[in-house]
Amino acid sequence: MQTKIIVGLGNPGKKYEKTRHNVGFMVMGALIEMLNSVEILNYKFIFQKKFNAQICRTEKDFLLVRPQTFMNESGQAVLGIAHEVWGLEALERNINDLWVVHDDMDLDFGRIKIHTGGSSGHHGIDSIIKAVGSSDFIKFRIGIGRMVAENSHQYGNQEFLLSPFTKEEETTIKGVVKKTAEAILLGLDEGIAKAMNKFNK
Repeated sequence: MQTKIIVGLGNPGKKYEKTRHNVGFMVMGALIEMLNSVEILNYKFIFQKKFNAQICRTEKDFLLVRPQTFMNESGQAVLGIAHEVWGLEALERNINDLWVVHDDMDLDFGRIKIHTGGSSGHHGIDSIIKAVGSSDFIKFRIGIGRMVAENSHQYGNQEFLLSPFTKEEETTIKGVVKKTAEAILLGLDEGIAKAMNKFNK
C-alpha cells in the first residue's frame, strides 16, 4: 500500500501553540496520543532540518508532518518530503495520498469537512498547491469561528487567526480536534470515503 503523508498546518513556536491557526498541529498531537495509547508505542515528532519539519515516522503506511516553515511557506516542507517518500516522478499519481489538516474561517465553528480539490484562500494550502502543482490532495478543514463584527475595528483576519480560542470555545475545539484525529484514523483503516460519509455531516 502507498505511504500516506499526513500534514497538520500551523506556525512553530510557543506563542502560536494555542492559536486558531494552529489547529492542524493540535490534530497531529492528538493523533500521536491516540496511536501511543492504543498500541503502547512511543511515537513522537523529530525535527528534520533538511525538510524544516517535524516528522513522526510510524511503522504503518503513513507518516505525520508538522512543517516548521511558518504557514505561508508550508509547501516547501511538503514538497521535499513528498519527493523523498514517493520519488520525483510519482507525486502527481500519488496526490490523493497527501492529506492536509488546516483551520478554516469559512466553516461554522467546530465543523469538520473532508474533501479534495477546490480553490483556497488559506495561505498554507495555497503554498502547498503551488509547490505540488495540484489542489487534488485530501483536505481536512476545521471551522475555527469567524471574527465578530463588533471586534472588526480592533484587528483584522490575520490577528484573529493568531488569537487563542476563548474559554468557551476551548472545550468544543478539544473535542473537534479529537474527532478530526478519529476521522483520519478511520480514513486510514477503512478508506477516505467512509470518513467523509461519517464526519462531513
